[in-house]
Amino acid sequence: MTNFIKKAYLQCSRGSVLLIDRAKMTEHTFMIVVAIIIGILGGFGAIFIRTMITAISKFSFLQTDLSLLESIQSAP
Repeated sequence: MTNFIKKAYLQCSRGSVLLIDRAKMTEHTFMIVVAIIIGILGGFGAIFIRTMITAISKFSFLQTDLSLLESIQSAP
């Protein structure tokens, strides 16, 4: 099993190095691509956090017609 994982890792590593070499990216282009990827992941992370806040507040405060702040203020 470990040999399979090592071979798969080496193949992925070599493939990614070859792909980067074929693209012939400069340092600035690479940084722009990395920044775009980080921005997209950060956006999805923000959406996930907001969704979790909404889900937890609906689970914690059973009144669905109130906003989160109104639910907190009306809590005993």
